[in-house]
Amino acid sequence: MLLNSPVRSFCHISSHLILLTSLVAAPAFAVDSDSDGVNDATEIFYGFDPSNAASTPILIHEVSQLIYGANAQYGFGSAAKVAGDVNNDGVQDFIVGASGSNLNTGFAYVYSGIDGTELYAFTGDSNDDRFGESVSGAGDVNNDGYDDFIIGAPADDNGGNRAGSATVYSGIDGSVLYSYDGTFSTFGAGLGSSVSGLGDVNNDNYDDFLIGAFCQANASGACAGVARLYSGIDGSVLYTFNGQSFSGNSEQLGDSISGGADINNDNVPDIIVSAHAYYDGVNVPGRVYVYSGKDRTLLHTLTGGDTARGKFGNSTNGTGVSGLSDINADNCDDIIVGSQDEDNANGNSYGVVRVYSGCDGSVLLTIIGDNGNNDFGRSVADAGDIDGDEINDIIVGGSNESRNGNFNGTARFYSGADGSEILHNTFFAPSAGPFFGTQQASRFGHAISSMGDLNSDGIADFIIGAENENDETGASVVLGTGTLRLYLSNISNVLSDTTAPVILLTGSTTINRSVGGTYTDAGATASDDTDGNISANIITVNPVNVNIVDSYIITYNISDAAGNAATEVTRTVNVIAAPDTTPNAFSFTDATGAENNALIVSNVITISGIDAQTPISINGGEMSVNGGAYTSTSGTVVNGNTVQLRATSSNSSLSTKSVTLTIGGVSGQFDITTADSSNSGTTPTSSSSGSLSVYLLILTSLLAFFRRVNNIRLTQREV
Repeated sequence: MLLNSPVRSFCHISSHLILLTSLVAAPAFAVDSDSDGVNDATEIFYGFDPSNAASTPILIHEVSQLIYGANAQYGFGSAAKVAGDVNNDGVQDFIVGASGSNLNTGFAYVYSGIDGTELYAFTGDSNDDRFGESVSGAGDVNNDGYDDFIIGAPADDNGGNRAGSATVYSGIDGSVLYSYDGTFSTFGAGLGSSVSGLGDVNNDNYDDFLIGAFCQANASGACAGVARLYSGIDGSVLYTFNGQSFSGNSEQLGDSISGGADINNDNVPDIIVSAHAYYDGVNVPGRVYVYSGKDRTLLHTLTGGDTARGKFGNSTNGTGVSGLSDINADNCDDIIVGSQDEDNANGNSYGVVRVYSGCDGSVLLTIIGDNGNNDFGRSVADAGDIDGDEINDIIVGGSNESRNGNFNGTARFYSGADGSEILHNTFFAPSAGPFFGTQQASRFGHAISSMGDLNSDGIADFIIGAENENDETGASVVLGTGTLRLYLSNISNVLSDTTAPVILLTGSTTINRSVGGTYTDAGATASDDTDGNISANIITVNPVNVNIVDSYIITYNISDAAGNAATEVTRTVNVIAAPDTTPNAFSFTDATGAENNALIVSNVITISGIDAQTPISINGGEMSVNGGAYTSTSGTVVNGNTVQLRATSSNSSLSTKSVTLTIGGVSGQFDITTADSSNSGTTPTSSSSGSLSVYLLILTSLLAFFRRVNNIRLTQREV
């Protein structure tokens, strides 16, 4: 039912980004002169030098239009797709479903891609129809120059309880071109559970289209499901793809459906249909079938993993499968399949998305979710070329993921070239991150779709629905209205960053280590005026080998997000031969016959045989190094130093006191032995005692006296 346009909440953001006069379809850019990963046309569009890799735009996507559902619990954004150029103004438009609105009667709206103007509004005809649960552009079905569109209502009762319905509308005036009601079956046929445009498969110049009925009974069994191919020229059924039942288990063909990709490179668009409940006798891995649009033969049968639990290709709005423009340059378009409840290496029910080759059905990319039960892969789509590398990318919805709140939902983008995540959300500035809902339980990412290149910069744009987001723009919060956001590509403000980061060494700039020892580098830190602490990104080249004597240079380098390179910082590590701290042997002349309790001094020794500072210590006395003050405190010496010892002799006769000097592990001993007190004539061999001097003087005097007496006697005899 076509409605008069109701008053709706609409927010327009960054209107200057979408001042367009005509749509430039996402071109197949073939030139990237400076090999910086961004095509020349995009660089020129944003004023960069396409021949200079240092002049590279950092691409982001920003909200251009934000549209709210009209009422509480509206479910606006439960489905959303590009609608084609409905009003023939040269710009792609989009269609949004609100299947939960008005007691689940459901609404659907078509908006202008230029400025978000509402072009059409439609509603179901009774409660619980869930009109708008699936939506899609249909191409130009009636060949009038205006693109048309399809809306599904899988719970419509017109053909029986939950038999479902689907309607094709004219883009030129919103009138009904074709309307289909499901046929009642035991569990309800669910016609309109998935809808998709296809293109002209029978070469009659009228675009054809697809409608799924995931629980339609057929000869194979109840709820086996069907997918039908309809003629654009008269609305008749061109072909019916029937689901199967295995051991009484129906596979529910038609839950998700996608058309338009040329999988087998025959220049005719082909058909991708999921059968998420396929049972193999043990598990419910699910299947996806790929059919030729030209002759309806089966091209590929893709089967989910054992842990898919019936969610391979499954989606409530028909978007669990998608075609993908050829990413591996084999001239066959490829296939995306989400498996939202499948286990992966990160954990159980984390979800998996696979990209399959259109040519041979082999797996080209495997992308895994990083949170459990997040619905990762519930919706998948060809995103177009998001990162400017001339290869189309993948968008994956995870409407139950917790990123900025509980179950707020995400939409993530992955490179078609290598499967790495593309981060274009400026919420994480100065860097970027994935797109996510701003409110708890908003179910952001439940609906996703590429919009082609709306602002003619060579980068694809897109829409994301959040079916349970609240409207907080008024005086009071309206719960669960749902939202739809249109994102347009732009360049990051980080481009104004021309300041290089700074690297600071941790520790000394020069370090010496002995050969055979160990060396652990202390590293460095790096900071940037825009990117902040980027120490984790430092590139360190460390050639140090502690087993080889040499002088080594460690280098530290980094660039910030804008490509500014820091000045290289270096550290020198000298690996040197081990020092010789073992001196030549040394000895002292012992002192004997020392007076009791006297201070005795040793002879002087000269240290030799070492080439580094060497520890010295004394036990039992004191030492003087190089004639300095005597001390008993340990220290160090070097080659050529002199050492003299001293100690006080024992207080007992014939008693020895030992003084031990140790230098670098080599020891020498100086013994002091006291005299025998019973023999006063004993003369010590080494003493500085004052008493010894007196004894010597008396002895000398006596000798002189006896010589004179003897001389007198001799003289008298001669006389």
